[in-house]
Amino acid sequence: MKLLKYFTKNKILVNLIIILIIAVGIFSLNRLGKDIIPTVEMDSMIINVVYPGASPSDVEINAVVPIENELDQISGIEEYTSFSIENSATIYVTLDDELDDVKSVKDEVYRNISPNNIENFPEEVENLQIFDVNPKQMEVFRLSITPKNESEVKEKELYNFADKIEDNLQKIEGVAEVRKRGYREREILVNVFPEKMRNYYVSLNNIVGSIKSRNVRSTGGSIQSVKKEQTIVTIGEFQNPMDVKDVIIRSSFEKKRVRIRDIANVVDGFKEKTEIVRVNQKQSVILGIVKKENADVVKTANRVKEFIKNSEKRFPEKFKIMGVEDKSLSITSLLNVVSSNAVLGFLLVVFVLLVFLDFKTSFWTAFGIPLSMLMVFSFMYIEGITLNVITLSAIITVLGMLVDHGIVISEVIYENKVKGMNSFDATIEGVKKVFYPVTVTILTTIAAFLPLMAIKGKMGKVIYVFPVVVTATLIASFFEATVILPNHLAGGKTKKNKKKKKWFEFLQNVYKYLLKKALRYRYLVLGLFIAIFFGTIFISRSTLQKFVLFWDDSSDKIYINLEAAEGTSLETTKEYTKKVENIVLKEVPERERVSMITNIGNHTVKRIDSKGDHTNWSQIVLNLVPVTERERIAQEVIRDLRSKINVEKLENFEMIAFEKEEMGPPTGDPVDVKIVYRDEEEGIKFQRNIEKFLSNIDGVYNIENDREGTEEEIKIEFDYERLAQLGLDVVNVANTVRTAYQGSIATSIMTTEDELDFRVQVDDTYQMDRKFLNRLLVPNNQGRLIRLEQVAKLVTRESQNTINHYNGDRVITINAQVDPDKLTSRQISRRINKKFRPMAMKNQNIDLVMGGEAKETRESMRGALFAFGLAALLIYFLLVMLFNSISQPFMIMMAVPFGIVGALFAFYLHGIPLNFMGIIGIIGLSGVVVNDSVIMVDFINQVYRETETDQNIIMDIIDGAKQRFRPVVLTTVTTVAGLLPTVYGIGGSATMIVPTVMAIAYGLLFATLITLIFIPSIYMVNVDIKKILSRFFNV
Repeated sequence: MKLLKYFTKNKILVNLIIILIIAVGIFSLNRLGKDIIPTVEMDSMIINVVYPGASPSDVEINAVVPIENELDQISGIEEYTSFSIENSATIYVTLDDELDDVKSVKDEVYRNISPNNIENFPEEVENLQIFDVNPKQMEVFRLSITPKNESEVKEKELYNFADKIEDNLQKIEGVAEVRKRGYREREILVNVFPEKMRNYYVSLNNIVGSIKSRNVRSTGGSIQSVKKEQTIVTIGEFQNPMDVKDVIIRSSFEKKRVRIRDIANVVDGFKEKTEIVRVNQKQSVILGIVKKENADVVKTANRVKEFIKNSEKRFPEKFKIMGVEDKSLSITSLLNVVSSNAVLGFLLVVFVLLVFLDFKTSFWTAFGIPLSMLMVFSFMYIEGITLNVITLSAIITVLGMLVDHGIVISEVIYENKVKGMNSFDATIEGVKKVFYPVTVTILTTIAAFLPLMAIKGKMGKVIYVFPVVVTATLIASFFEATVILPNHLAGGKTKKNKKKKKWFEFLQNVYKYLLKKALRYRYLVLGLFIAIFFGTIFISRSTLQKFVLFWDDSSDKIYINLEAAEGTSLETTKEYTKKVENIVLKEVPERERVSMITNIGNHTVKRIDSKGDHTNWSQIVLNLVPVTERERIAQEVIRDLRSKINVEKLENFEMIAFEKEEMGPPTGDPVDVKIVYRDEEEGIKFQRNIEKFLSNIDGVYNIENDREGTEEEIKIEFDYERLAQLGLDVVNVANTVRTAYQGSIATSIMTTEDELDFRVQVDDTYQMDRKFLNRLLVPNNQGRLIRLEQVAKLVTRESQNTINHYNGDRVITINAQVDPDKLTSRQISRRINKKFRPMAMKNQNIDLVMGGEAKETRESMRGALFAFGLAALLIYFLLVMLFNSISQPFMIMMAVPFGIVGALFAFYLHGIPLNFMGIIGIIGLSGVVVNDSVIMVDFINQVYRETETDQNIIMDIIDGAKQRFRPVVLTTVTTVAGLLPTVYGIGGSATMIVPTVMAIAYGLLFATLITLIFIPSIYMVNVDIKKILSRFFNV
């Protein structure tokens, strides 16, 4: 206690410490990064394969299977899924969550998955790319470039302007990358005319080869002389891209030359159109701004908005630049709401302190809140922790607790002063008296929250910072309460406030009377509380059954996924989608939306969820204003839109599905059933049975699967004897066919902007004619041109247009959404398992894998239960160390289940389902509810020891409890007061964190009743038991 006396006496040093804390804290706060939720490492990778001209089955067998075989050899991969479509494939790799060294596994993927390392990998694969999914480098802002008058602006002009804006955006501080959508790369197209090829007796291979050999730049060494050395450079590069027209394909001594321009039309154009992007019903280019890994979301977005504001004067009036999606809006709105509720909570805490204590004690006790916060902000800045909903909810959770230790300490000091002790002695003696129990209460609270760090999975990663911030905040408040607070309370005299004393004495007397009755009828009280416990559990059973992973209504983005009939062209799909756009704009007024983005040709703007390009697909992305600025939540908007947008009213679409973007990490759909099959007919049968079963369950909607329809495929069947006789091989024929229809990149040149490809292909007007394919000229090994029909015949057949894999096996995945008011993902998962799992186990060709939200819920619940058990064990051990007893800690721990039922009852009353964030609150509650009980039992023990007699044991217990009545009530009221503004959204709604703070607020309220009545009664029962045991064993 020498250190305590030193700091209590040395006011100058303490004031300097306060100034330092304030200065560093404000500096740190201004530099803290901002986000909605903590950035979670996905531990995922994406492998993209571009295989021009290949059918889905060819992509699967030749490219995907070899890659998957390599992935099988890499340890540390939890699962991988893939889909193969025409010309391409994508493989999603998910690493094990419990890996200690993620980087080494990712490095092994990069090393092993390359064309050079995979045996017999097709040379025709143009591109094999691996992406590391890094959420820290996310798109924070999207802007659109839209022609004000589409008829006056050519496509090339739009793209050139987009390139110019991209260059400017790249120079903005914090911007790492700009991603373009609705944009086609420039390409030189050499469109060959088949009849001219036949007239000049030239093959496609000849054309490709001649362009490739003409466009060359090579270094040939150097010439050395006495004076200098000169490098020899062979230059055959195209100086102008259109120089390709003059490339000579064949020449003779008679000066008969065949050039590219003689047999082809050369166009300075663009790559094939695979998507159309529209913003608010106008064709546009969208630029997605990706922030640098450590850049601040809000600051980066603000700089981009400033650029847009200034661009109106700098750039041509033909185009309109506008923000269509701004991540900073939701972040700023939510942080403002949470911050407002925190400030309101702080003011309520100060008010409560003023009611119970004198002004000086109240002021310096409340001063501990901002001082502790500034210390925590400094810690967060040093550790690189952002200011987000989770970290702010952690601060709000302990906001009222920050003064608990100060209240206990200042209240004892206050009582000592009232008894006539001088200020310094009153302070020292007061701190000594409660130092150890206060220390234990700090440790028990920390012990309740720290085990949350052990929760695995995506949810564990999201809430990882929660216990870290809570622990840092509690340590900061303990430092303030034991070092800084005593220094300020040690001076001056306390004036008695008779008015306060009278009204509070009345409350104490009422409490004394009730406690006396309770102790007299202690066994009846025990029975009553047990009945309340089980009664509350019974009433709240529906809350327990409807567990959901996330309970949140702050979503500001809605996806409308549309599918027309297979084979519908891109332009036709656009016309169909226009009708949906009109409905959306009519039903969602401007005051509720930021923008409407339409993607024709795909179903998502998120790389992690991409299912490739399909001409019959489209998607409308509706970006809403923040939830605090509109009347309807996203789910209500979806409900209203669904009544107008459905397949019954829009017959051009075969599938229409709605989805809102959820807060938190991606956990998958509520229903995600993978049917891994080895027999396709069996797999399809299971798929149909499960979908029929789901369609009959009320509350399940948007049932869809990833087994796309079939499309016509022309198969080339060779006459191998004739093929050999004419000097041809399959590879040569396949390459020629691929060049004719898909095109071949003959060469490329570097421009000041990018790499420019030269693509050789047959002119589009001939590609639709089957006769052309029969007559396609293929060069044999002697240079003769052979018609394809001479060595093969064409057979039409149906083939699957998408082939999906799960861990290397073919799979059909069924996804669906659920109405959380009617049932949960876990309930659906159990029903499916109960009905179909036994059937799958009997069928050797079928495996069922349950994924999505149900899987994540299962893993998160398992982790939460482990954390709760570990927290309870740690708290019990700490109490044993404090009381040197087995029974008294057990007695104190009985407050925990009663606190939990208080939280459950609150969920039931407010219509909130039990959810993951609510469980986090309940786990934290287990450490909070024992704090008052620790102080209560410690003081009863002190009074009991001082009397050293069992004559008036009931009065001793009452006296000890009465002394703790004020701090118990005060700590509870301040904690609850700090939480209530967030619970009821007084400063604005932030529903994601409401379950956490509600569990603690209402659990603590109920537990206070336990502390004041139940704990003294149990204490008396414990005394009774000791007496009985003493008599029985003659001790």
